[in-house]
Amino acid sequence: SIGRQQPWSAALAVEEKEYLADLLKTSRERLLLYPYHLAERLVACVPGSTPFEYYREMLHDTLRAERSYDTLPNFTAADASRLLRVGRNEFL
Repeated sequence: SIGRQQPWSAALAVEEKEYLADLLKTSRERLLLYPYHLAERLVACVPGSTPFEYYREMLHDTLRAERSYDTLPNFTAADASRLLRVGRNEFL
């Protein structure tokens, strides 16, 4: 369910806060869009889990790994650019 960015359920064997933190980490590693459908719970349960922080960390990881901006999927790059005002040219 983490890979599909599904909401936390009491049936899961982990606490909500831990599940949401893992979901954010996995999503960022897979270069997925920020899970806006879970934003209310994310911001309430996981400190620093705003879309801005999510994409900032994603771009920071991309720079640290010396990967190209073009490795970001199109919709992810568009959303990150909208929030951070960092496009392909500024990333260089």
